[in-house]
Amino acid sequence: MVVTREISFDEMGKQLLIIVSLLAIMIILSAIAAIYSQSPSLIANFATTLFVSSTVLNALLGYFLGRRKVERISLISIFINSVLCIIGAYLIFENVVLIYNNIKTKPTVTHFEVALTVPILLIIITYIASELTEKRIPEKYWRTARILGDRVRGIISSAGLAIIGPTGAFFGVRIMDPFFAIFVVLYAVIECWRTIGEIRFVRKKNNLLQTLEKVAEETFKAIPAIHSVETEYMDVAGHFIVIHLQATVSKILEEEYIESIADFMLTELIDRLGTVIYLRILIGTKEPKKVIIAVPVMDSETVASFPSEKTAIITLEYPSGRVLNKEIIDLKFDEYEKIPEAKAVEKLAKKNVLIIGAKSINEIAERVARHWFIEVIKLDKEKIEEVIETIKQNLAQ
Repeated sequence: MVVTREISFDEMGKQLLIIVSLLAIMIILSAIAAIYSQSPSLIANFATTLFVSSTVLNALLGYFLGRRKVERISLISIFINSVLCIIGAYLIFENVVLIYNNIKTKPTVTHFEVALTVPILLIIITYIASELTEKRIPEKYWRTARILGDRVRGIISSAGLAIIGPTGAFFGVRIMDPFFAIFVVLYAVIECWRTIGEIRFVRKKNNLLQTLEKVAEETFKAIPAIHSVETEYMDVAGHFIVIHLQATVSKILEEEYIESIADFMLTELIDRLGTVIYLRILIGTKEPKKVIIAVPVMDSETVASFPSEKTAIITLEYPSGRVLNKEIIDLKFDEYEKIPEAKAVEKLAKKNVLIIGAKSINEIAERVARHWFIEVIKLDKEKIEEVIETIKQNLAQ
């Protein structure tokens, strides 16, 4: 049996394609406005649009190339960011010269119909793109959506500044265009720095891998049902992380539990790593050599309700069901312990217990056991040997 979980196309890929399509329209409009109007404000706005596009392109590449485990996505990301930074920086440099010349001489802004219409269209399209980003991408990927939305909204700020200069020039105050272009250039420099920050983020790839291994070791492998966790593939595209993970769990688990483990791993990795753009988890089953069960007891033979002060830990050989080991442990707690049931289950998890067999179980303890993916079997049996025999029959099935 194999269970797969991934960030699906409908959840992320489709939204990215829509955003990139809108971004392409914004780049074309910004280029047309800059070329036709020769306004320093709109040229600086075009540079900002290029800087912002790096983040969206990184997300798109990370998702679609990451799904196919394409090697060196991080290098492709660095190349794209570098090219856009160089083009944008060149535009800013040329624009600074143009601003200086326009301040010294009479500014010449042409095609006002383009210069005044395009920034308004950019604001509208950018607003639609940012709303799509944060509302259509599911809430559990909110960090990824936040980064995309924040960068895209940068075009709104830039276009809002860029329209002031041409508007002043349209009404006869031509000096307003080169003067306010200075502020648009400063904003473009900020966006350029953020794009350079994405290049620097790639250098944290090894730190992210260490965090991933730490999550696997401290969180996933602490669950008794999980045998192994292996990072099959990991890379970064700008701020966005791509992961392929493989895990094996005990074959005796019911399908419902394996599905729950897959959901838990997906959510935990997204919460811990943050800006995950694509994640695929493949869970297979493995036949265990032994199965450890816990039975609450009043004495060495009589079954009790869980949690009790004493619990029998029984190790069974799988699939024969032969008893390999049996020990009685104490589950005593301080009278001030807030949730003794949780501590009791946690102690059993540290003993690699897969099954709790009891006459009855506290509701809190049952919820905590489910959190640890420990199966609870309620049995109307009085003697511990009867419980062991019943569980052995269940395992045989």
